[in-house]
Amino acid sequence: MSSKSEAASFTVDLARALGAAGEQEYTRLLRVLTAAQGLFALVPVASDFPVEARDALLERLTEDLAVHGIALHVIRLSRERWEVLQALAATAPPPGTPAVLAIVGLEETPGLVLDPGSAPRRPPTLALLNHSRESICAQFPFPLLLWCAPAAFVALQEQAPDFYDYFIGLAEFLYAEPREHIEETLPVGHAVVPSTMRPPDSPAAVAFYEDLLAHHPESSPARARALLGWAEALLGLSTKDMRVPLPQVLKATEEALSILAQDNIPEEMARGRFLMGLILSDLPTDDRNTNLWQAIACYEAALQVYTEQDFPVQWALTQSNLGTAYQQLPHGDHATHLQQAIACYEAALRVFTEQDFPIQGAMLHHKLGFVYDQLPNGDRELNLQRAITCYKMALRILTERDFPVEWAITQNNLGTIYQALPRGNRQANLQQAIACYEAALRIYTERDFPVDWAMMQHNLGAAYRVLSAGVIRNTRSRPSPTTRQRSEDTKQ
Repeated sequence: MSSKSEAASFTVDLARALGAAGEQEYTRLLRVLTAAQGLFALVPVASDFPVEARDALLERLTEDLAVHGIALHVIRLSRERWEVLQALAATAPPPGTPAVLAIVGLEETPGLVLDPGSAPRRPPTLALLNHSRESICAQFPFPLLLWCAPAAFVALQEQAPDFYDYFIGLAEFLYAEPREHIEETLPVGHAVVPSTMRPPDSPAAVAFYEDLLAHHPESSPARARALLGWAEALLGLSTKDMRVPLPQVLKATEEALSILAQDNIPEEMARGRFLMGLILSDLPTDDRNTNLWQAIACYEAALQVYTEQDFPVQWALTQSNLGTAYQQLPHGDHATHLQQAIACYEAALRVFTEQDFPIQGAMLHHKLGFVYDQLPNGDRELNLQRAITCYKMALRILTERDFPVEWAITQNNLGTIYQALPRGNRQANLQQAIACYEAALRIYTERDFPVDWAMMQHNLGAAYRVLSAGVIRNTRSRPSPTTRQRSEDTKQ
């Protein structure tokens, strides 16, 4: 599988990506670009838009400028094409022609994002812009729109300050829809969900939003969106090695929601509620049960806006997280909570189909398998058979080659279910369990995963012991806490 194939199935709704505040900013940008014809006018665009949304906005800008007889010329930089003066000269029309120049891809040029272990140095594209600023002004008398993703915006200010000071206006486009908070569920390089669903997750993104917050100390929709972006970026940085200050993130989200409530912006309120649900689900306090019920209330409030018909992806993400919150409730009617989780996961699967969102669908099937295995009521045999079906559906995508750890987790879970089946051919079921454990051991080696390896050896030994005795006992072991967190408690 490739990220390209899945991203291709995702259509950007630009109006929703912009939101009400973004529409106002777009109108202002169009007015500035139209009024500055015949002049060099630098307009940096600070934006956390994913590539799909950025290109959709440029297409709309092309059409709207054409109404005024102005052509938009887009200059796409890359690692190979980073000499910005040559790119401008090759693209710009003759002076006096009604036109706007737009530079995109700055973040892809050499040195802008340092490789691990590299010595800090000024990126060559930014050095060239800073050194040649006067020449650029003289040679290209056009409005120049410089699109800056978070890393590029921070670097532009720090590494090309003299060029940056030439700006006549700063445009801000912050993504108005919730991004998926991806934990360490999938190996690096295999998270192929559409980039529209991934928040910027670098330290530069945090600095990007902090800069915007400094520019917007007033209570305004722009500040609210910057607060939500800052919170999402911090959550994106959260790993087992780096824990973000969740109470501080929660406070920022509450401030954003307070501002948005005053301005009555329901779609962005739903985004904030979705984000608050994520934070409350992970908040490190003693009263986890209360936090999860508050998270459930946040997700349900978001679903008042995120309907399946109007916001299918956001609706499915919220249903998935709502199911996870019900699944994790430590107190109360456990069976009812798990049934609620099943209903939410199955609802999300109406959108996250294998064809359109294979990774999301596979992880949901994995969650369903775990919940069916844990159901304390109903027909135990039927629940386990449903769990087996769900895990096998997950394995259609979570293959040993592409997702080795997730594949091994699923093999172990399948093994424990086959070992526990109360009816049927017991010998065949135990042999199936043994095959699953031995498959998992191809990944869970003693050197790389000593705890999981030991657990798997225990499960394997128990299965052989029961097989030789000719009886079934409840001897199975569950995945280690770390493995269970990655496998069953991952938020979609």
